[in-house]
Amino acid sequence: MTVTLNAGTAAELPCGYWLIVADDDAIAQGEAGTAPIMALVGGGAVTVKPKAATPKVAKHVLEDSAAAWQKAADATVADDLYWRLSATVPAGLSAYDTYAVQFVDTMGAGLDPSKVAASMRVYAAAGADGGFGAVQTGKDGRAGTEPAKGWTDITAQCATKVAADGKTFTVRTGDLIAVLGGADAFTAGARVVAVYNACSAGPTPLPRAPAWSPCTTRRSTARATTASRRATPTRSTCATRALPLPTSPATPASPARRATMHAPTPGISRSPSAAATATSRCPGRS
Repeated sequence: MTVTLNAGTAAELPCGYWLIVADDDAIAQGEAGTAPIMALVGGGAVTVKPKAATPKVAKHVLEDSAAAWQKAADATVADDLYWRLSATVPAGLSAYDTYAVQFVDTMGAGLDPSKVAASMRVYAAAGADGGFGAVQTGKDGRAGTEPAKGWTDITAQCATKVAADGKTFTVRTGDLIAVLGGADAFTAGARVVAVYNACSAGPTPLPRAPAWSPCTTRRSTARATTASRRATPTRSTCATRALPLPTSPATPASPARRATMHAPTPGISRSPSAAATATSRCPGRS
């Protein structure tokens, strides 16, 4: 016997054990479902509270003057710019055979994607609580590669793919449960950090004006100047699927650029034996 339940609405059910599960087809992008819940009905009203913990995602850029991860940073053309994507997997997730995290990041036109794949490093740490200092940073504007205490370098188990247009790329981890030492450790949650270099690109040259026209004999040229940029990240979203598992027009005489940050759209998924997707689903439901 199957009965459809709606949040906030009482339903009359026969006495007995009931398994409460989420309807996969009814969960839209950005929504969360619930992990399966067993409830005993009989002798009185029963209230079921959905188990819907969701991952959290953030993006920061390394500011060399402070050697700190911030929402914006100063840079000149061809400077290395180190970026950090971070994800928190909530505690309490259980009954999964595998659990993978996938970041989908969109870069601004002022960034050069040529170094992204080669510079990508991914780290994981057990526990949902704690910071994201996976690597050391310096005032030379660079991020180290050796993992800090409590962090594990999982780059070898990850895959990075940059789109042909150079505007987006994806980073997918391997199985976090295996990396963290098993399901018991994974129930405390996890943190994942991806660090990469997307250097500051030069401004897009303005088109050259015609040398002459029938109406004038004055020679005309157009010159591009270094653009000044500043941007803040847009809202980060995290998508999960439940299975039983960064340009402004040219600004004259402004040699500095601001790092443009676009928030990643990471996908976090888990399943007993399934791959990560970017479809919105609740962690902890099957």
